[in-house]
Amino acid sequence: MKWFVNTVAWSELGHRNWRHSAELKQASLVGQVTDKFPPTYITDGNAYAFQEQGMAFERRLKQLDIPVTSLFFNNDSQEITHEYQFNYQTVQAKSCYNDTRQFVLKYQ
Repeated sequence: MKWFVNTVAWSELGHRNWRHSAELKQASLVGQVTDKFPPTYITDGNAYAFQEQGMAFERRLKQLDIPVTSLFFNNDSQEITHEYQFNYQTVQAKSCYNDTRQFVLKYQ
């Protein structure tokens, strides 16, 4: 998985040493978001995921008083992978669907 992530990031950002590139900093929403950002719903699993980035984004939105709803599984011992929400046979996906639906109804 590490090889895959490194290869994709290198190809997208154009630098083998992509972790320290200006392009990576520019790609992060955390540093770009303003108080004009809309209400936001954020979720991710806890394995092969971007949970830390999502949680950092959530913290930044809250600092800006932007309404944010999130669903993370950082305290869950079960492995819940990135894009978990599309496997509708799981409890987690059903919960995400219900949360997302409520979020959309609230902010439509």
